[in-house]
Amino acid sequence: MKKSVKKITSLAMAAAMGFSAIGMTGAAPIARLFADNAIVAEAAAAWYPTSQSAITVNTATNFAALGSTNAETAVKNKLKSALGNAALMTGVYRNYRVVYSTQTNNSYNNVVLMYDPAKHPDLDQAFFGNQLAKGKSWTLRYLQYINTLKQLSGVMTGSKQYLPFILDGYTGSTPVGNSNWNGSCIRLNAGASTGFEAGVAGLSGTYFTWTTLHETAHAYKNANTYKFLSSDDVYCNLRALCAIRALKHNGVYVPQVIRDNNSGPLFYQNKRYESVTAMQYAVKDITSDYNSIAAVSDVNDLSGGHFFYRLGVLLHEGLGIDPWSVAYTNGNTINTTWNSSTFNSGWDSLYALCISDPGYISASFMTNARSIYLDYAETMTEDLTYQYNGVTYTSDMTEDVLMALITKIPFHGAWICSKSLVHGLSSLDLLANRKDSFLNEICSDKIPGNNNITYWQFANRIVQ
Repeated sequence: MKKSVKKITSLAMAAAMGFSAIGMTGAAPIARLFADNAIVAEAAAAWYPTSQSAITVNTATNFAALGSTNAETAVKNKLKSALGNAALMTGVYRNYRVVYSTQTNNSYNNVVLMYDPAKHPDLDQAFFGNQLAKGKSWTLRYLQYINTLKQLSGVMTGSKQYLPFILDGYTGSTPVGNSNWNGSCIRLNAGASTGFEAGVAGLSGTYFTWTTLHETAHAYKNANTYKFLSSDDVYCNLRALCAIRALKHNGVYVPQVIRDNNSGPLFYQNKRYESVTAMQYAVKDITSDYNSIAAVSDVNDLSGGHFFYRLGVLLHEGLGIDPWSVAYTNGNTINTTWNSSTFNSGWDSLYALCISDPGYISASFMTNARSIYLDYAETMTEDLTYQYNGVTYTSDMTEDVLMALITKIPFHGAWICSKSLVHGLSSLDLLANRKDSFLNEICSDKIPGNNNITYWQFANRIVQ
């Protein structure tokens, strides 16, 4: 159904159904939600460091060896804030190497990497030994990635911001079981740290691991301002893909992603790997999730997050592709999706879903996406107050999202649903609006690969 078809307003529908309008009010004027900041003209075309000559890779044998220059003081303050002074001076991180970047452009974000040299001797060669070119190559590529995430999201702005990246991380005195972004730093577990070392220094070229891309992308969100965030394990993967696509589309070389493969051609520390593009990596996992969902006969049988499948749904709605189809897994098709200008409009809408703080976005590649975001925000004129697990929330939304919710969620003295469902529906609504379609039509459609489950059932069951 096209949006040109006349519709009943959601408030009128609520009245017709006998629902109270309690909890639904007109949203605040848009000027109170966003500053009226225009895209800032950039002094240079790039939003990232463009060459190794633009960066310096600095090292210290451990935290105690850091001096008192402005950069060293900034690094020390960031690490103390993230990890605690005791852990750095006398605790679990006392012997960890410290590697940090500085750049000729002080507006770019930087990284501070910490690792145990006893566990990662090849990294020691890359940052302290005779393989320094490898260390600098990774640092440049990583800085290009994080500064693209910064421009996608508008998060982590400001001069000389440092992103802490810790190999073999700890929670207190216990090694982390699962790699994560804990709100202060990226912490990789032992297995992911070995994979990181392989990608940076152990193999013949420079590679990313998906864990690196994924956990880094978690850092670039502001949940308090995000309009579309449901599960961030979906959206951080979207941010990772969008950041790499933006770089590739701007002609920047992006390292391949390595993944475990027992028959792969790459070998390091008794493990074999294959290398693929980030999009190929994502499509393989999207297909795996797809095959799992296709076998489910009832929505209540769904288990797990199916994060990559939900990423595939966003790509499907945004780009008009079927990333789970056999035809799409062809490498040439994937490369076309990355590079062809045919998909520019779709990628712009996906970039818009990555925005947390539009006022801090200045890169030229985000001009259209930022406009899409702000145009959509102008239509978020309705509020809904609702409850989930005994907690009351109020979210602003479009009339179409409100209509979808009040016709489907229960009302027991209050509307009952989760904030993640509200935000997830808003992301589908933005993509539907871009195609001049009704959100309710999408909600009623069956999800690709399963004729028993609608988009609504899938979102309501899995997004929470």
